[in-house]
Amino acid sequence: RKIGVDETRWLEQQLGMTASSGRLKVGFIAEAECLTEQAQNAFLKTLEEPAPGNMLVLTTTNPRGLLTTIRSRCQTVSARENVRNYEALAETGLFELLAQLEPDAGSWRALTTASQLVELFGGLRKQAEQTQEDHQDEGWEQLAEDDKTLQKKLEEQQKARIEAEYRRLRQYYLEAIQTWFMQQTLLSRGLPKEDLPHQEMAPYLSPCSPEATDRNLRLVDDLIYYLSGNTDERLAIEAFCLEICEKGAIHPA
Repeated sequence: RKIGVDETRWLEQQLGMTASSGRLKVGFIAEAECLTEQAQNAFLKTLEEPAPGNMLVLTTTNPRGLLTTIRSRCQTVSARENVRNYEALAETGLFELLAQLEPDAGSWRALTTASQLVELFGGLRKQAEQTQEDHQDEGWEQLAEDDKTLQKKLEEQQKARIEAEYRRLRQYYLEAIQTWFMQQTLLSRGLPKEDLPHQEMAPYLSPCSPEATDRNLRLVDDLIYYLSGNTDERLAIEAFCLEICEKGAIHPA
């Protein structure tokens, strides 16, 4: 299914109609990744400069299905199916590390923090290995003692299980990192710290400029995307930290 230029023009016409005095008009595009490239390009002007009293909302489960020019003109808000609590991660030191990632902090702090994050993720791999060792079937190991083919197959299966468990644990941490920067975005928009949804993060958070928080959310999205593939984990984390801490990356309007 595709959403074409005709549909976006119809929406623009509806938004251009006169509304009751003082009432907000909302243009809503569900499954925005279905917009064709032509439709997205045609919609750029409206998205960039909506008429007074108009709000545009695009929802998608695949933000990378949208052009970069579209995503750069939107404020990203990630909505998850279930509310998660990250209190247990406070003890790991994750939030203290994230608090070190600030605009203009420089490369030394970025690389130091990246190294500590990589070490933290290394602990998750050891945890995954231990979990799978505890669930090994000794019966299969005995059967494989004299069967090299079976030994190799069991080793490959064990390696795959460890990797799957590690990715599951790491995803929880990545969600927490994304949630951290979402809380910072709310703080930067004026929400009192005591009203933040994730109070377990509140003591470690400091306000940041809206421009910086919007940029950071895009960088987190990139980090999660790259780690979902075969990108080297250390390099992806280092690049993420360096971009956040880059000096002069945020220019006041």
